[in-house]
Order: sequence, then C-alpha cells, then structure tokens
Amino acid sequence: AAEGVAALRGTPPLLLLVAFPSADGTVRHVPGKLRACAAAGVDAAPLVLDSVDGTARAIAAMEEAIALRRPDAVFVQVPAPPDLDEAAILRAIPPAADVDIMTPACFRSYMSGASDLPPVTISAALELLNHHDISVDGLAGVVAAGESPFALMFAEALRRRGASVSLLPPAAPAWADALSAAELVVAAVGRS
Repeated sequence: AAEGVAALRGTPPLLLLVAFPSADGTVRHVPGKLRACAAAGVDAAPLVLDSVDGTARAIAAMEEAIALRRPDAVFVQVPAPPDLDEAAILRAIPPAADVDIMTPACFRSYMSGASDLPPVTISAALELLNHHDISVDGLAGVVAAGESPFALMFAEALRRRGASVSLLPPAAPAWADALSAAELVVAAVGRS
C-alpha cells in the first residue's frame, strides 16, 4: 500500500497530526496513527499543542505549522483539553485540508448532501460493514453520543444507507431500554 500511494503522486502525501497531551502528560493514539500512516505510505508530522499556552497560541502554532509544512491534510485529535476552545481550533483547519470533516464548511457540505465522503472514522466503520457484507437498510438504531458534528455525521451516514437512526445522549432517560431496543448501536460516548 505504501508504494502505491507514493506512485500515484510521485511523493507521499503529508498529514499534519495535531494532538494534545492528556492530564498525565501522555499523548494518546498518536503513536498508532503514525504507524498506520507509515504503513500506508503517508508522511505524518505530529504537532503536540500544550493547553497551558491557551487557544490563541495553539491556533497560531497550528497555522505556523500549516504554512511551513504545507500538509495535504490536517487531522486534529479531539477532544481538546477543556481549557482550550476546541471549536475555534477546528475552525482554523483549512477546509481543503480537512481530512476528518471538522470545519463548519465541510460539516455543512456533508450534511447537505453536497459531499458524499464522511469523516475517516465513519468511513472506516462503513468499510467494516462492507467487508462483512452487513446491510443496515431498514434497521432502527441509535448513535449513543452527545450531540456533536461527529455524532450527527455518523447518524447521517447510516441514514444514507437506509437505517432509521437517532442520537441517544448518555444522560437520556431510559438509556438502557433505548439501547436494548435498538437493532443497530454505534457507541461514540468516548468512555467505557
């Protein structure tokens, strides 16, 4: 796969991977993403932003890295620390490099049907369904998550495949009953 990606363009694409350290100082999920990029023939440049510097400095560092590196794609690992304005950081991604459909313009484009390509995580889930020849057409389901662009796009992607899907916030009354009654469940609450 790695050779195929480089052969298509002549050079490997570059992904700017923006991440934040957790409270214990570790940067989760980035090593796995770097290994996956290397296996696929994608150059990845990690940019770890410290929340101590604040939202404006985090955005400035991201914009500087984008101007300097000129990546083909920008992926921001969410959630951002609570003391940063995650929405502002996501808005700073150039829409043309928004590989995970996190900018408002790309989100609106997907939800309106102007774009068929969902975010990478949702694309991977749909590919798993394809690989195992699982149809969701006609199924009633839930996306167990709070309302977020990601959850809304996941529900929309499944609706486009014929499922009847609604959001099920973690604090919803009768949460367990709603999960038990669903024929299709997407767990996207971000915790066990």
